[in-house]
Amino acid sequence: MRFAFATSAVWPRLTVGDALCALAVEQRGHVVEPAVWDDEQVEWSSFDAVVIRSCWDYHRKHRAFLAWLRNLEAAGLRVLNDVGSISWNSDKRYLVELRERGVPVVESVLIEDGLVSRTALRSLTTDRLVVKPAISASSDGVEVVNVETLPISRPYALLVQPFLAEIANGEKSIVVFDGAISHAVLKSPAAGEFRVQADYGGSAEECRVEDDERLLAEQLLGLIDPVPLYARVDVVRTDSGPLLMELELIEPELFVHVVPESATRFAEALERQTSRDEQLRQREK
Repeated sequence: MRFAFATSAVWPRLTVGDALCALAVEQRGHVVEPAVWDDEQVEWSSFDAVVIRSCWDYHRKHRAFLAWLRNLEAAGLRVLNDVGSISWNSDKRYLVELRERGVPVVESVLIEDGLVSRTALRSLTTDRLVVKPAISASSDGVEVVNVETLPISRPYALLVQPFLAEIANGEKSIVVFDGAISHAVLKSPAAGEFRVQADYGGSAEECRVEDDERLLAEQLLGLIDPVPLYARVDVVRTDSGPLLMELELIEPELFVHVVPESATRFAEALERQTSRDEQLRQREK
């Protein structure tokens, strides 16, 4: 099979981790090519499936990105993860929905008009807040503000959460392939920083998945249909247990470069998913 690993103009080549995954897929007899998602020269129909990977500018071209996905779907191309899940996951309103469905999510308040005031945040009692665009990636546009500075206004919908001091101890990313936990890493922020991404000096190392974290991941993924090719469940530990920070179904760093043997698990999951898709299509004919 021929797989496109969809990238972006800001990151057109495969990441180190994605290159390891591509090699594992190719060792199973397939072909993998990186392709920029909004490059009009790409012949998407020449691929058997499109795997969404480093499309790290999707939030800045959100409507065009979703339109591109729908066009692929309408043309009969397999897209992994599926278009419905990506569309839902691309807007952080999903965190409010998951919390309402009983998932232990960091308390989140959606501000549709972008005006953050004390009145709008009556349910939050913390003095420090994390304010993030409802459509964002890689901490783009994320701010930490003190309640005393309110009100603030932004020209887009916002998600507001309490600032958790526990983030100083790190954020755990649990990586799941085809419904099964593959590995986990602990992402630690640099001194004086709250963001854990490498762009802000953060680091990552392999770690174990605790029983309560496994239960949270299993509860969460039990709500996602169809089973995604990959998912990353980001949690932070608190005195009351793990809380979900983000569920990543679009283009997350999978930390395969930290746990290289996980590339084989990714390749096996990709084969299983595409095989199931093909069997389903044959039954529907």
